[in-house]
Amino acid sequence: MGMEPRRAIIVGITSDIGSAIAERWLQAGVSLVGSYRTMSNAARALPLNAESLFQCDFDSDESIQRFVSQVGALRVGWNQLVVCPGTMNPIGPFASIDFSEWEAGFRVNFISTLRVIRGLLPFRDCSSGPPIVIVFAGGGVNSAPENFSSYTVSKIALIKMIELMAAELSDTRFVILGPGWVETKIHRETLES
Repeated sequence: MGMEPRRAIIVGITSDIGSAIAERWLQAGVSLVGSYRTMSNAARALPLNAESLFQCDFDSDESIQRFVSQVGALRVGWNQLVVCPGTMNPIGPFASIDFSEWEAGFRVNFISTLRVIRGLLPFRDCSSGPPIVIVFAGGGVNSAPENFSSYTVSKIALIKMIELMAAELSDTRFVILGPGWVETKIHRETLES
């Protein structure tokens, strides 16, 4: 990930990718703030105190706003923001899946991701160079994987939005990574369906 951050926020620190990044950065002495949807064994294993670990559910605008407010109350600027939450659900043909489930998946992967980024931008620290925002995209960007329309469309929209934010906010770097198939919770959603 390049130069190690001094102060970082990992939204979705209990995700498989989030906890792997947290473990590496904690070993490097990085000051971390993290969010979790549900307290998992990975979160319990992280040596974070209660003042730096907050609940944040991407299914709830109120939960996101509460998380943003909690981070703001810390009054600590960040120089890296990693946003990990995502879902591949609902999985199935567009014409037959419940549209409210389709919309909920789109909301988690796109709207909620933007809501948390926009909320946390005022707390970035530009004093030693541009801070960086890192988000994740997945397969389907250059193809049409059947049964994954909500996920695919939301990630294509996220790619474009990251490009737009990079153009509009020259004091901040924006990166979207496509890690490919990695044995994580999000890919187990596919296997389980």
